[in-house]
Amino acid sequence: MKNIKLLTSDSFDEVVAWYTEKLGEFQVDNQKKGSQALWRKESDGTIQTATISTILSPAG
Repeated sequence: MKNIKLLTSDSFDEVVAWYTEKLGEFQVDNQKKGSQALWRKESDGTIQTATISTILSPAG
């Protein structure tokens, strides 16, 4: 299992659109405290997943 954390100033929607173009459709869940998009692919007994999350913090 690999875990990679990337930070960007792009909007959540822009990031999801870019990854959707590269990987395929994501399942998006928008919540009050942030948003999350999940992608999953199963092939030959191997499961690949990707998660895109926003982390909202107080201003300042």
